[in-house]
Amino acid sequence: MAPLPRPELLTGVGGSKNTASSASNNNINSYGSIVDVERVPLTQMSLSDDSSLQDDEKKDIMKKTTMRPLVETKRILTIISVSLLVIMIVSALLYVVAPIFRYNHHPQNNHDNNSNNHKRDNNKNTFLLDPVNDLGLLSVKRQTDASPSSIWTSSQTKGPLPTNSWYLNLVSHKASQQPDESTSVYTVPYVIDTAAASSNPNIAAGIRVHWPVLQASMQNIQMVRDFKNSITLGCKTFGNTTTTTSITTTTTTQNSTDSTTPTTVHPYHVRTTDGQPLSPLGITLEWSTDDNENNSTNQDDVNTGKTRKGRLSKSTKPSAPDKITKTTNHPTTPTPPRMTTHIVRGMAYATMEYQGGVMPSLYSFNGLASDIRIDDDDDNNNNNTTTASGDNNNNSTTTTTTTTTLHCGTKKKESGNKVLVQNHLHLHFVNSDFTWMVFFSRPVHVTCTTSEGDEFIRDFQLDVVDIVDTDTDIPLTVRVALLDQCTTGKSNIQQHCQQDAKWTDPQAYERLLKKHVDIYPTNPQMQFQYPTDNDDTNKTTDISIDWGAKSSSKPSTSKSHTLDTLLLFALPHHQELLLAAAATAAASNHPSTTTSTSSSTTVTDYCTTTFHGRTCLVQGSHWTLSHDVGAPLSFWAPRPPQADMIPALATALAQDIRYRLSDNLMRGAADTYFSGKILARYARVVVIADELMQLADEDLISIKQLQKHYSINAEDGVDIESLQAARKAAKSVQLPTASQLGAAIQHLKHGVEAWLDSGAEAPFLFDETWGGLVNCGCRYVGKDEKGYCNNTFPDCPALVDVNEDFGNGYYNDHHYHYGYHLYAAAVAAKFDPAWARQHMDDVMLYIRDFANPMSDDPYFPSFRQKDWFLGSSWASGIVSAENSPHGRNEESSSEAISAYEAMALFGSAMVDAYAGTSDGSALSFLSGSSSKSQHLEIAKLVQQSGQLLTATELEATNRYWHVWNSPTHNSSYPEAYQQPVVGMLYDTMAMFGTWFSQWPLVSYGIQLLPLTPVAERRDDPEWAAILYPQYKKACQDAGDFCIENGWSILQAGLLATAGDRQGALDQAMNIPAFVYETQGGMGNSLTNLIWYIATRKQVQTMLATNETTNF
Repeated sequence: MAPLPRPELLTGVGGSKNTASSASNNNINSYGSIVDVERVPLTQMSLSDDSSLQDDEKKDIMKKTTMRPLVETKRILTIISVSLLVIMIVSALLYVVAPIFRYNHHPQNNHDNNSNNHKRDNNKNTFLLDPVNDLGLLSVKRQTDASPSSIWTSSQTKGPLPTNSWYLNLVSHKASQQPDESTSVYTVPYVIDTAAASSNPNIAAGIRVHWPVLQASMQNIQMVRDFKNSITLGCKTFGNTTTTTSITTTTTTQNSTDSTTPTTVHPYHVRTTDGQPLSPLGITLEWSTDDNENNSTNQDDVNTGKTRKGRLSKSTKPSAPDKITKTTNHPTTPTPPRMTTHIVRGMAYATMEYQGGVMPSLYSFNGLASDIRIDDDDDNNNNNTTTASGDNNNNSTTTTTTTTTLHCGTKKKESGNKVLVQNHLHLHFVNSDFTWMVFFSRPVHVTCTTSEGDEFIRDFQLDVVDIVDTDTDIPLTVRVALLDQCTTGKSNIQQHCQQDAKWTDPQAYERLLKKHVDIYPTNPQMQFQYPTDNDDTNKTTDISIDWGAKSSSKPSTSKSHTLDTLLLFALPHHQELLLAAAATAAASNHPSTTTSTSSSTTVTDYCTTTFHGRTCLVQGSHWTLSHDVGAPLSFWAPRPPQADMIPALATALAQDIRYRLSDNLMRGAADTYFSGKILARYARVVVIADELMQLADEDLISIKQLQKHYSINAEDGVDIESLQAARKAAKSVQLPTASQLGAAIQHLKHGVEAWLDSGAEAPFLFDETWGGLVNCGCRYVGKDEKGYCNNTFPDCPALVDVNEDFGNGYYNDHHYHYGYHLYAAAVAAKFDPAWARQHMDDVMLYIRDFANPMSDDPYFPSFRQKDWFLGSSWASGIVSAENSPHGRNEESSSEAISAYEAMALFGSAMVDAYAGTSDGSALSFLSGSSSKSQHLEIAKLVQQSGQLLTATELEATNRYWHVWNSPTHNSSYPEAYQQPVVGMLYDTMAMFGTWFSQWPLVSYGIQLLPLTPVAERRDDPEWAAILYPQYKKACQDAGDFCIENGWSILQAGLLATAGDRQGALDQAMNIPAFVYETQGGMGNSLTNLIWYIATRKQVQTMLATNETTNF
């Protein structure tokens, strides 16, 4: 959920609390300076693209389109000569009469001429369709805080960009201007930010590396850290302005110094690799003095001996990692000064590459607690044996072997010596009590300085002054890893000294770090292997990860490591999947592998406690995570409704089937969230009516046919007798007629189309800047459903105010909003294959926006919301960094699951539409054209991707949102956390609470909606039995709030899941009818609630008897 309160819902689903008086021209006059818009052809009119038109004129023209057909197309070229008085008079007149015309314009009366039905190339891949030119959307370009920061280069902003990825705090506007602790990311276990060492301006650039520790209370869990305990890995060369600085240049050797050279330096920017998409698992940042536009490089392929190409679609598994081979690199021009880091999920070290003469610097706010140990390979030897320069002030590389200690100078009096480091050193600091290991890929000379004063307030800086060899083919790579977070037991955060935070064998861990330091991850890429069409028994989808392993060693060295010696931290569910793969391989007498080749992956015993549980080091550059995605998702539950509840269900259905979508919703005059919930609610009524009608129709639907929908087995509590009983009960009640069902389907389709129509009062727009589907927003004026949007494109409140439409224009909650719309479209497609084929490309805009399975879509990013490392999603969008130091967040795990369920169901409906299993006419549709087969393959990909997204979201929900311990389930969180749910999950914090209400009830309920078939996989009955008593008490404590806002509906559903179906039905029948029209209840219906209760699996309840509640 986005970091803002939910506004109260206007009657008629206006979705905004603005009144006519508050909806004046507040944003109109300044709008053009905030958002630059483009106009595209509409069916009723055509506005040519003329950038010379002023913003007021654009609004004038766009307002006229809602009043009457265009009668004049001549452009006004002399607007400058028109007096300000005339403009004001015309604007005032339009403002007065526009509501009248707006009210009389009903898109639902024009469904057969949907303005999106442009002439299209049916052979064009859906993922290549231009949302503007092919699909008829209006378009917009973003500016100011709604645009990408300067950390993204202009070449990168020409394509779609991520808006919800875990690493976006590092590339936010705040990070580009004044990075601090709030612009950090959690790689697990390290926290990384780019804030400079503020007390030492000499280190102007780099990354701060933090090691946080878990802290828990009854209602909160978070990773805590003291920024002064961090270590900065950077350099002195780079700052934010043009400076006169001394840098080491690369001419003939890396040791020649050009003093006081004026150098233009830039803040860091995102670096991309040619031929590869942005990684969902990492991001590369670079500081350089060259033009940022030239940052794309294939440098990551140096020393790998291969070229990698990633694609987020159906594909084969990656090949085995190669042995390190010598790669010759002879640049024709000197390498410009640059410093590069790869911020990757699970990284075991922080890594920085230095080129072009840039010399590393490390900084700590804390001073040294003991002498620096250099190149000490004997774990029990505290002598500082090193090779050092004979003269502290001599730049010569001539060295002698001696036993010496690196003495630090002071900032006021430089008197330290210069010492040679062949490979690594140890730094132990006061206050934090941290011991860090620093590794150098080549021999270097270092010096150190420290501030004067008390030992507990000193700081420390280590500088590389030169590199011993002169080989410029490869960068100098510096890696930093925490060796001990409680070296002497005197840490200033005592949680660091708890037993579960320490390594079981610190000396062995040190040896492991030394052994594997040569290989590091760069730009990880993912591939997906879905089951084949002819394999009905295989329910497994493989996620293959190539971590982009790279060697820091010179090709001529004698090291024989393969790239598969890469070390990474893996979360508990990664370990389970990797160990399961190893066990399967062992059982089949094959080597333990995670790819189809000989690449092995080993889970080690070196583990630490992180926010996500026991996190362990894994060796291997390729992972394959095999997920059981379960049986195909269905519109129906695995079992029919309980026979004795069907009469109550039929009574409710008789009322709900006559429900009519509000007038304003049918005009697209509402917000995208609540409008979607109402459409999905009506879609559920249609599905339930069809299910009961099929149960009752013995003439056309046989028991054998019904068995295709229901799971007839003891495990699911379904047998032939219960199915026959349900059939008999369905025949004995009055159900909707075929014509009533047909009318309901037509009404649903019109409701879906109203929002696909670019003529909607609050139209969807294509955001050219980020590559996304955003809504213009609606300033709703008027009463009930007869109100209207008191704004027209390009006056779009959702694009300039993050509080409008729950932040839709800023990419908050897209999967929540669009998931509901998508569910309604899936139901419409299920019942009308011809309609499905006609509207597939338009509906696919929802999927391409929040769950795009293709990485080469030129208009939308792939899997916008998904965090593949965690398995869950992120709801917060492009302004998250300005709100919380804990990073991304998501509130409703259940709505995320429902969104992906909708995706899988839409894919399933489209497979039927193109394969002909639901409609014989599909067999002749586009006969002889490649379009049918192409769309069928796209439909299969959508279904399979939706199935995988749903399965991984379900798994993550039961790890991070549903909290309980049992013989079959272990909580991810410490026992100190006493709540059965997490209300909001952040990168580094879980809390019991929500954005929009203080009532504990809401933290429970937000994880339980909507009530759809996938909820059976979501809500474990044992967990439901633990949660229910607390939910019941919370509802009683909230009083009228619980009833009047619809949360009592979810209480009844939860009780049924816990095993008391009859008690749940009694509760449902006592819920007042008006509740289903409230903010919290409008996504539900009595029909769906009774259906949900009647189709729950019978379990042995552990609840008290007689849970009937009168509301």
